Amino acid sequence: MTPSGDLGSRVDAILRNSRVLERNRDLAALLVDAPVEAAPAIAGAFKDAFSEWGDNELVLLAEWWGPLDPEAAYAWGVADWRARHPRFLYALMRSVARQDPQAAIALYRSYPPALATYKQDYPMELEGIVAGWYESGKPGLIDFLVSQPTPTLQQQTLGTFARLKVLELGPRGAIEWAERAVREDVSGNTSRYVLQRIAASVGEVDGPLAAEWAERQVAQGESVTLIQRVAARWVRREPERAMEWLAKFDPLDNDYQMAVDMTFRDWHQLNLAGSRAWLESKGDERFGWLAPATATALRFEAYRWHHSNNLEADWTGALETSLKLPERNGLKWGTAAVIASFWLNRDAPAAEAWMASAGMPEAFQIKARQRAENPRP
Repeated sequence: MTPSGDLGSRVDAILRNSRVLERNRDLAALLVDAPVEAAPAIAGAFKDAFSEWGDNELVLLAEWWGPLDPEAAYAWGVADWRARHPRFLYALMRSVARQDPQAAIALYRSYPPALATYKQDYPMELEGIVAGWYESGKPGLIDFLVSQPTPTLQQQTLGTFARLKVLELGPRGAIEWAERAVREDVSGNTSRYVLQRIAASVGEVDGPLAAEWAERQVAQGESVTLIQRVAARWVRREPERAMEWLAKFDPLDNDYQMAVDMTFRDWHQLNLAGSRAWLESKGDERFGWLAPATATALRFEAYRWHHSNNLEADWTGALETSLKLPERNGLKWGTAAVIASFWLNRDAPAAEAWMASAGMPEAFQIKARQRAENPRP
């Protein structure tokens, strides 16, 4: 039996071990010194193994095989159904980029059809390249991120970079790094993109620190979107504190009101009961600085009534509540029109009668009827 064949047999035996931690330990120990010539035999041992889609053993295989023979490893990965998984692709591209970022990019660009199988807005292969390149310490990473072909990919890849920077330097260290980057970047464009993503990443691990920094940056001329980015991450860990922070800003400022809307929306989707209970506890504040949050809660409640026969709907109650919202930016009647659009699908005569009796402006009645054709919150 050839040495490669022997390694294949050993991998086969390892993969038959039902103890997961022992299986991973033994496979990692074998792969550390395995020659690249053994790759076909080792990969072949997975054919009859009880390895689920994206299991850790496949990640170990990617970490070993990727730097040794990227092309062969990737080709096998997209051909084997168990390896055709974001975890395998992420680990493979990360391991290649850790050694040679340019080789990883070339590999990524040479297999465009394979990318369609995975996450569309941010392929795991690309995220793996960002992480591996960062770990390599080699120059050019930020330029690569900013050069991505779409704004979405630019923001996603910069977000990965920022998360890694916070992991490496800690929240305060990442902030200091971002401030230096802003000072040293003559154009100001690239560093400000990074600054926004650093603010968001710090907000996820230390909300108060990120909030203090964001306020200071905005006072010095940075975009108010920093407030929204920090709050959107902070709300995942300390939702009430994140929302209360937004109370200090001008309720008539559209940018800050957008921050209230989006932050509460994120919380509402993460914890429906908790966010609603907190909002109800705020009394008249619901129709002041919290008006965008109230509008969001009403719209999504109506959406749930429309899509479920098991919920008891109170259309008139929701609509009467919406009329307490301020009229600025069409918040009052815009919210009422959304609620009415759902009701129109359930009981059109009743909804029409309410719109007429409430004095809803004709433009918003038309909007409600139009939205009824494609109901959405």
